[in-house]
Amino acid sequence: MVRFKLPMLVALLAVLLAPSSPAATVRTLDGKTYDGEIKFDANQLVVTPRSGLDIKLDMSNILLASFKSTKPAAPASQAAAPGPLGLPDSWQLRDIATNKPALAKYADRQFRIMAGGAGIEGPRDSGGFVCQQVAGDASLVVHLSKIELGNPLTMVGVMVRDKFDPGSRMVAFVVRLTRHTLLLRRHKDGAGMNQMAATTGDAFPVWLKLTRKGTTWDAFTSRDGANWVSVGETDVELSDNVYWGMVVSNRKGDDLCTACFDNVSLGNTTGGVINASAPVIGKCLMLRSGSVIAVSTVASIANKLVSFTGADGRQAALPAADVARIILAPMATGMLGKLPDRNAGVLLARGDFVEGEIRGFDGRAISLSSVLFGLSNFVVGSEAVAVALAAIDPPHGAFIVRTANGNSYLANSAKIDADTLVIEEDFLGTVRLARADLAEIRVGGGRFSFLSELQPPSVETHSGVVPSTAWTVHSSTVAGASLDGIPCANSITCLMGTSLSWNLDGQYKLFVCRGGVSDASPPTVAVKLVVLGDGKELYCSPPRTSRDEAGIISVNVSNVKMLTLFAHPVVATGPGTQLPVTVLWSEPSLTKR
Repeated sequence: MVRFKLPMLVALLAVLLAPSSPAATVRTLDGKTYDGEIKFDANQLVVTPRSGLDIKLDMSNILLASFKSTKPAAPASQAAAPGPLGLPDSWQLRDIATNKPALAKYADRQFRIMAGGAGIEGPRDSGGFVCQQVAGDASLVVHLSKIELGNPLTMVGVMVRDKFDPGSRMVAFVVRLTRHTLLLRRHKDGAGMNQMAATTGDAFPVWLKLTRKGTTWDAFTSRDGANWVSVGETDVELSDNVYWGMVVSNRKGDDLCTACFDNVSLGNTTGGVINASAPVIGKCLMLRSGSVIAVSTVASIANKLVSFTGADGRQAALPAADVARIILAPMATGMLGKLPDRNAGVLLARGDFVEGEIRGFDGRAISLSSVLFGLSNFVVGSEAVAVALAAIDPPHGAFIVRTANGNSYLANSAKIDADTLVIEEDFLGTVRLARADLAEIRVGGGRFSFLSELQPPSVETHSGVVPSTAWTVHSSTVAGASLDGIPCANSITCLMGTSLSWNLDGQYKLFVCRGGVSDASPPTVAVKLVVLGDGKELYCSPPRTSRDEAGIISVNVSNVKMLTLFAHPVVATGPGTQLPVTVLWSEPSLTKR
C-alpha cells in the first residue's frame, strides 16, 4: 500500500477518463443560465451552446456548474422502487391551492419537485407537496441540495399537515434562498400562520430535520447531516396519522421553481426508518473540514493513520487526526443525527452510540475502550456502522466541488489549469481534478456576506436625531419588522431621510435584498429606496408606502468602495420634522468577488 502525503491525494481522487467535453448546465451569479458543452480555458468555464458562439465565464461568476459525467455513478444501495407517478412507492404528489399543477419525479435517489403557489403563510397555504402518511411520533430528514428559478420569497422545505385543505393544521420548516430558515405552524384549521422560530446565515445547500413527539415539534439544521443545530420547537396538536413530506412554494403565482431533495429519510422514532427514498449514506470518510471521501473499504485504523480503498479502487491513507467520521457500512442518513458533535466512539446498528476511545480497527471489528463496557470489540455491519473520531467544523468554503465518484470538497479556492480544476482544501492541501471527473461546482457559503455582519455603517440622518437611534439591525423577528405581512428575521431598518454607508473596498460583486416600507409605518407617506455606489445612483425605486408590495433589489457593486442605502423622502420635510416612517432592507446580502 502506498502512503500518500496530503498534496499527493490527487492519486486517490482523480479518475482519468477520455477527454470528451461533458454536457453541462451553468448558472451565474447575475441570474443567467447556459446549457451546452463545457471546457476549461484560462481560469474560465467556456460553454458552447448547441447553436451560437462560445460563452466564457469567469470562475468568480459561477453560481452552479452541473456536469453530465460519462463516469459510472458511485455504488449505492438500492433505493425505493418508483411508484405510479415515478415517485417511490407510497409517496404521492398533491397540489395545495395552486392554479398550475405541480410536477415531481424521482430519479438517481433524488426528489425533484416543480411548483408555483402563493406561499405558505396566512390562513391558506399554496404550493406543491410530495408526501406520505405516517402514524405516531416520527422524524423526517432531508438534504435540500438545489433550488432553481426561485426568488427571495420562495419557501422550500419539509411540512406535516392533517389534510390537504389549504387551511389545514400544519407544521412547516422551510428555507429561503437568502440562507433564512423558518419554523411555522397553524394551530387550528383556518387560522393564521405563526412563525415560531427563525435563523439566518445557514449555508446552502442545507440539511433539515423535523421531529414529532406527541404535540411537540422540533426543527434542526445541519451542514453535513451529522452535526445538528436546534432552530426551535413548537407545540401543535395534529392527528395521529398525518402527511409528512417536502413542500415547494414559489410565491409568484403560476411561475414554477424547482427544488431537489436527496437523502430523504422518514421514519417512526420507535420503529426505525420506513420507506426512505434515498435510504442510505454509503461508505465514506468525513474530514474535519467537512469534505467527504467516498470509499469502498476501510482497511484499518492504526499508527495514527486511517487506511482505505477509495471508490476508484486506489489504496491510500490519511492522518487519523484529519478524519472526523468513518461510515463503515451503508446506513440510513437519519442515523447520522445519532452521532454526537464532539465525543469519540462507535455508532451501533441499532442506533445506540457508545462513547469511548478508539483503540484500533483491523477491517473487521472496532476495538473501543469505554467506561460502560470496558475494552470491547464491535463487528462492522452487524454491530457497528460508524466511528466518530473528532468534531466536524467545516469552514465556509468559497466553492463546493463534487466528483462523479462520490467525493465532495469544501474548497477555499478553485482555479483552472489547462484541463484540470485545482482546489485548495484545509486538510488535503492542493487537489487536482480532471474536468471529466467533475459532477458539480457550486458557490460556497464563504462567498456570501450579510451587510449586517460587516462593520457598523456611517450614518447621516435628521438634525436633532441621535444617529444610533436612526437605524437598527434585526437578527431575529421583532414586532414592526415586517414587509407585506411577513416577519423579517435578518434585516436593517432606518428612518426616512436616513442614509447608511458601508466600506466595501471593492471586494464584492452583487448586492441583493428585499426592500420596502415597513408594515408598521403610516400608509400616507411615500419613500424612495435608493442605492448609491461611491456617491453615484445605482438603483432608485418608485415611490412606496407601507401599502405597496416590497421589491427585490439586485445591484452590481463590482469595484464599489462605498455602498450607501438611502431612505429618500418623496416630499421634503422641514428641519426637525421627523415622521414615523421606517424603511426595511430585508436579508441584505453581498456576493464576494
